[in-house]
Amino acid sequence: MFEQPTAASSHGAFSDLSGPSLAVQRATESGCGVLSVGRSWVQFEGWVLKEAGMAGGWHLRYFVVSGDRLEYFKEEKVKLHDAGESPATALMVAGIEVDHTNVVSAVQSPQKVGGVQEGDVVIGVNGEPVLDRRVSDAVAGASSGAVTLTVLRPKGRIALLGATVAAAGPRKQGGHVLTITVTESSSSRRSRYNLVCAEERLCAGWIASIKEAIGAAQMDEIKSALSQALHIQALQPEAQLASSLLPAGAPAPAEPVLKRSMSATDASKPPPSHEEVRSALGC
Repeated sequence: MFEQPTAASSHGAFSDLSGPSLAVQRATESGCGVLSVGRSWVQFEGWVLKEAGMAGGWHLRYFVVSGDRLEYFKEEKVKLHDAGESPATALMVAGIEVDHTNVVSAVQSPQKVGGVQEGDVVIGVNGEPVLDRRVSDAVAGASSGAVTLTVLRPKGRIALLGATVAAAGPRKQGGHVLTITVTESSSSRRSRYNLVCAEERLCAGWIASIKEAIGAAQMDEIKSALSQALHIQALQPEAQLASSLLPAGAPAPAEPVLKRSMSATDASKPPPSHEEVRSALGC
């Protein structure tokens, strides 16, 4: 997980984390990630710089290795428009439901929540971290009617099937770069993602976790192919039995041998025996 950065590595955006985001970083340092709680499929998570697309530049994002993919989140601040209600009722009035891991699971009244969305991970209330308590308790204890939530908002995901990952060395501005290359099977187009970790050892940890996720994606594809092959294999004995019941020289049927009407009367009858089938075919 995210380890305590040294003075030399606490540079740029990594040293400018907000209070709630800094608490998130410290949670990962202690081996207890924000999204790994109650989610065994989350292997690695932490703050990483992501290179922007055509616009250039670098953006601080919270990355998570989850199962067979890589997801990333952006810190957002959202003010609840409670129209003067007390903080204790702010969530209820807005119709926001937050699960035991502080993830927004439902929003009943979008027009009253100022942009809160399902899937948001609440990490702060009025600038104070809430990783060690429930959001509802933190909101109820707010001292004013205005409630501002700090959330990690899902911004994208990277499918890792057929991807490769490798270290790209230190970055002049500080940190260590890793590159993920994804080839889309449908178009053979390659997408490249450059990420910057605060330290070299963190870069190695990310690479190892991403490689595990790539392997998981490949195993899922193999399992799917095996399942289809077994299904086809299971159908072959039925086709062979139907062919063995045909008279000599008869062409193989394009449809099932018996095509019975599924009336209410027929549905109540037991299926025909092999002797009845052979008699019907004149064998």
